[in-house]
Amino acid sequence: MIAIVVLAIVATLGVVLARIATLESHELDARGDVVTLASVQASEHGIELVSADLQEGEDATFEICAGDAMDAGWGEAAHAELRVGDEIAVDTLFDAATRARARRNSTGACLEVGRGTLEEAGTYRIVLRAEGPLPDTRVRGRILARHPLGPAERNGVLAILALSMLLVVVLALRTPTTMRSGRGPRWARALRARAKRAHRRRPRS
Repeated sequence: MIAIVVLAIVATLGVVLARIATLESHELDARGDVVTLASVQASEHGIELVSADLQEGEDATFEICAGDAMDAGWGEAAHAELRVGDEIAVDTLFDAATRARARRNSTGACLEVGRGTLEEAGTYRIVLRAEGPLPDTRVRGRILARHPLGPAERNGVLAILALSMLLVVVLALRTPTTMRSGRGPRWARALRARAKRAHRRRPRS
């Protein structure tokens, strides 16, 4: 019984890990070319920073990273458009409140312009437009996407937990039986047998 449960746990664990490895191998990290804000200002319709073909149900994050801190010098002149095909899904104005959400470090700042589970498949693009003067710095777009764990993976984890609990119960029920029946390690049985023989040889007074 114990061997069967252990084999079931190992087999289920192998299937779950293989599935998770497959999902991880399909994770996307698309990074566009570095462009200057000067070139964005020079373009009438803005510049596409990055694009990727994504699938329905994927968890995706869209962001723009800059070589500066995205401070007051940006004003309210920049717009980031998240497009699906030719349609604008999200239009983000880089005003002070929006730029306050940026993640900053010593090399610059990154600001999310979209995040969530995709409701449709398509080509997703980040386009940056300028409607006024912008600082002299460089920017780059980035798209991250992955498939979340589905019902099959979650059920596999639950099956491993259930089988592990069953193994604990089987071992707990088996231990008292072993002790009552006198079974145990060979060296323990040998010591008990010697003790019995010594007790029989003891002279009676």
